[in-house]
Amino acid sequence: MGAVMDSKIPFRLYFLHQPMCGACALAKPELVKFMRSHPEGLRVDIHAGRHPRGIAGFKPKATPSYLIIPSGEKEGLPHEGPLAAEDLEDLLKSARGAQSGEEEGSPEEKEGEEEE
Repeated sequence: MGAVMDSKIPFRLYFLHQPMCGACALAKPELVKFMRSHPEGLRVDIHAGRHPRGIAGFKPKATPSYLIIPSGEKEGLPHEGPLAAEDLEDLLKSARGAQSGEEEGSPEEKEGEEEE
């Protein structure tokens, strides 16, 4: 795992799922769509039943679950429940913002800042 953390991969996306999970089956095409727009990232599919301790300190209570870890980080931004490709995009932006110390505001908050 150390080689992956030290690599030039900009982010790792862990997808924790169960084979018989209907929500996981629905989430997978959205995950594929997201990763097609980010071929530079590394996707790691994890069978949640085989890894009950979770991954990188994240122990999900539901599947599907996601954990995005930006390059050089040991911890990432988790999410439980299915996400559309656009929502995965937002999760990645938030993870990168947390890495750089930036606070990501809602679109409404950003519009208000621009007007001032």
